[in-house]
Amino acid sequence: MHLLLVVVAAWVALWYHGHYTLLAAITLAYAPSFLRPSHHLGDRKWPALVRAAFWTHVHRYLSLKVERLAELDPSKQYVFGLHPHGILVLSRAATYGPVWPTLFPGIDTRTLAATPLFQAPLVREICLWLGAVDARRAVAAKILAQGTSILLYPGGSREIFTTDGDSKETVLELSRRLGFIRLAVQSGASLVPVFTFGEKWAYSRVMAPRRVWRAALRYFKFPLIAFWGRWFTCTPRRVRLGMVVGRPIEVKQCSEPSVDELRVIMGVYAAAVRQLFEEHKAAYGYAEDETLVIL
Repeated sequence: MHLLLVVVAAWVALWYHGHYTLLAAITLAYAPSFLRPSHHLGDRKWPALVRAAFWTHVHRYLSLKVERLAELDPSKQYVFGLHPHGILVLSRAATYGPVWPTLFPGIDTRTLAATPLFQAPLVREICLWLGAVDARRAVAAKILAQGTSILLYPGGSREIFTTDGDSKETVLELSRRLGFIRLAVQSGASLVPVFTFGEKWAYSRVMAPRRVWRAALRYFKFPLIAFWGRWFTCTPRRVRLGMVVGRPIEVKQCSEPSVDELRVIMGVYAAAVRQLFEEHKAAYGYAEDETLVIL
């Protein structure tokens, strides 16, 4: 959102100062890139940016540690489920830089991201360069059909509103999110639960009344929330982030799984997520009485 405001401000400044020709030239030059459906294709990932040394400094700033509980076979496909979403999905930083390809060599991934991100100039380009694609089910299925693994946040934007550093509860929107389970079963990809600790302390937030933010999220796909971190900006506070990547859960491929079959797999998956939380929370500064709530 902050980047989008900068882009809009720059456009308005050019218009206000009468640089109409320059503004038109920039707009026309950018239009083909903006109109190309790359967010449905996953063809704009920029490896040099994804693996840039810059991310090492980000990891150091966040005291980020990534743990792998099992090696993953690069000849197979995976659906990585990342929990929780957090306010600004800081956990995505763990998949950039040298750490991720060192732990999971040979596994190419695309990250599912909210549709509005691809409707904002420049924000769209950064998302594409970092390997993001539209989170629509058809797009995810297409990426999996290409032989690429995917990373996604099953809880989605609703978990932005349950992220609370002052609460002893970590709340996940998961039980009814069968869509990603269906994707894994239909493609035959293994499910990999991933839990990130510490992000809830990176920001403070003030929310609109529940009815208001739910309406904004439903009708405009926009999380109506005010938040701030270090220096009252979107820069996160220096917290300790810990990502634990769990063991893969094998699924039997089926083109038309029943809802009951999906619910059984969800039960196994949710239990694995809970186990990650309970077994690793103490190592990342969570008190013994902190609990995980799965809705």
